[in-house]
Amino acid sequence: MTLEQFIHDSGYKVGSSKNKTLQTKLRNVGLIDIGHMIPLSMKDLASIDGVSDNVARNLYQHLQKIRGNNLMSFEELMKRSEKIEYFPTGSISLDLMMTHSNGKIGWRTSSVVELTGLPGSFKTQLCMSAAASCMSSLGLNRSVIYLDSQTDLDICRMEKLAANAGVSHETFSEKFFLANIQSLNEIDLIMNDIHSFIQKNDVGLIVIDSISKAVHNQYPISGWNLSNYFPRNDHLFRLFSALRVIANYYNLLVLYTNRMDKNMTGQLGVPEYEPFEKNLIGYYPSTIIYLSKPAGRDHEEMPIPRRDPRIINREIRPGRAIIMDSSYLPSKKGYFYVSEDGISFME
Repeated sequence: MTLEQFIHDSGYKVGSSKNKTLQTKLRNVGLIDIGHMIPLSMKDLASIDGVSDNVARNLYQHLQKIRGNNLMSFEELMKRSEKIEYFPTGSISLDLMMTHSNGKIGWRTSSVVELTGLPGSFKTQLCMSAAASCMSSLGLNRSVIYLDSQTDLDICRMEKLAANAGVSHETFSEKFFLANIQSLNEIDLIMNDIHSFIQKNDVGLIVIDSISKAVHNQYPISGWNLSNYFPRNDHLFRLFSALRVIANYYNLLVLYTNRMDKNMTGQLGVPEYEPFEKNLIGYYPSTIIYLSKPAGRDHEEMPIPRRDPRIINREIRPGRAIIMDSSYLPSKKGYFYVSEDGISFME
């Protein structure tokens, strides 16, 4: 179905000035055909410049007819679940931590996952390892979009991790797409064209490292100045709603990092640190994984003694992961090591 025909079926006749105007407005934001329209919500449509709430409602109602009933039978749910793919983290301990109900292990597509932790907890390292695995024939053999708000991603290390996963230089050049982003608005610019880009390049993973820095750069909040509070919340709602739809519709993984903030309430029983905007962002991910350095008896569950010269000399650095919250995984621990070669669970 062409965009022109879709608009006609939504109540705006082919050849009419309204039909032509709508085509232009939709194409201006990267909506080239009906395939790009399918994942959108009514809020997404209403946010397009020049599209009124009434027009957005008409377009959305027709989209619902095309998509069919959201109520699915067991057989339909099973067919959808069969399309979900799984790929390794690099550490068998982390893979087993993410053992799914069907027995599959590792990262799961059709998901939005948050990695949270204090600075130095290896959030970026896990993102880079996931990117290498996604591009590998042993993983998904699909492309990666990496949005870097830190603007310091070591591209040479990224290629080395990919090579360690069996990804050739040619494949890496074709499948890895990097953008430095400083704000949520810059993420929006990429999102405007992302549907056609995902389809053209068979994207299996979108990384945002880090969402908290992009938010803080655009909507700083300090002291009693709360003027950015509601615009920021609305912006995050729109962004994460779109990311969840994209993850499910294109069967890919959205992996983003988030900082931890000190809890200032002083209440007993409340963790000293919690993820940035936990009460807002925490609603959107399928899974939240807390990363830290091992402590206490954690070292007894790891294969390399904590006094090993490689750890003392920082040739390898141990890490711990805990599933804080998930819609499909129980709370479990996993362990990993970070070395020059990437993420592993070496003996």
